[in-house]
Amino acid sequence: MDRLDVHDATNTPAPSRRNKLVHGLLLMVGLSLFGWALRDADLHRTASIIAGVGPVAVLVLVPQGLWTVMHAWAWQRILRGIGRPIPVWPLVRTFFTMEAAHLTIPGGPAVAESLGVYFLGRRFGVPVSDAVASQAVKKLLIVSTNGLYVATGALLAWSVLPEPSRVMFGHPETFRGLLAATAGGMLLVSGAMYWGMKRGSLAMALFGLLRRTPSRRFRTWLEARAEGWARTDAQLAVPLAASRVGELLPPGLILLAQWWLEGFESWLILSLLGADVTFAQAIALEVAGSSLRSLVFAIPAGLGVQDAGYVAMLNAFGVAGATEFGAAFVLLKRSKELFWIGFGWVLMLGRRRMNTTAIEERA
Repeated sequence: MDRLDVHDATNTPAPSRRNKLVHGLLLMVGLSLFGWALRDADLHRTASIIAGVGPVAVLVLVPQGLWTVMHAWAWQRILRGIGRPIPVWPLVRTFFTMEAAHLTIPGGPAVAESLGVYFLGRRFGVPVSDAVASQAVKKLLIVSTNGLYVATGALLAWSVLPEPSRVMFGHPETFRGLLAATAGGMLLVSGAMYWGMKRGSLAMALFGLLRRTPSRRFRTWLEARAEGWARTDAQLAVPLAASRVGELLPPGLILLAQWWLEGFESWLILSLLGADVTFAQAIALEVAGSSLRSLVFAIPAGLGVQDAGYVAMLNAFGVAGATEFGAAFVLLKRSKELFWIGFGWVLMLGRRRMNTTAIEERA
């Protein structure tokens, strides 16, 4: 399959007026839900809780920065396994940009996948067939390890789930059932993905997904190379061969550790705020929140929906001052996301400026 053209991703045409309208509406829905989630909070008390953290609040930035590096490292291991060795730190910088798009743009996961294919070709010379194969294998590992994380997280938090379940759903076992169903569903989906890869039909399914990206230039480029995607399906079977499947264990373990680091982040933030929450409760909070976020992926970063879930969970756990602690929690959590989103876009704009300067110097 051909490599990508040398246009920079930041030069792609602006989304259509319709796409802008949809994106704007989704963002407004998210912001409205975010305001609704914090509607009952005493903002003065919330501000005092956040101010009480002091300079150590900078620690809140560490987990997300670390798990972004871990994710890129896992991706690098996958690429190396299909014969495309790439230095890890340039890939880390690329992945920070992809994460910024993921967290900012409605339908972010699909856009981030498109950028991943683009950047691997543009920056590292990886043919599209190999880029798509690496993305597909990574997605398989993400879904399967997420299912394992939800399952093991639910087991760890098993004893603390009945009370919030009784408060939120009116039955002590509902929450356990929902988490078990979520974990089982993810594992079934990952099994179906594995089966599709082995049968040689997943790349064309991904091709259909990427065609929905708002960039008209990317869609045109993609459709001009449609025939090559069939060859990608054949390449997907390479890392899944029985003799090589063990090579997926290291990146899989890295991604599983990433999920647990997200759970640790929630416990860290709540501990810094002074909330009376156990580690098991924090894991239950994060497992429920990440599940909600997956369900509302069209809203940037699950804005509002995930936050309302966090506040509701803290109230259901009976935490003293739960509404204010919940508001402080989501404000700190969103603030560190804004930091890393800005960091990702700065990296992209900085690279674009460097490319522009290089072109001018050559001229």
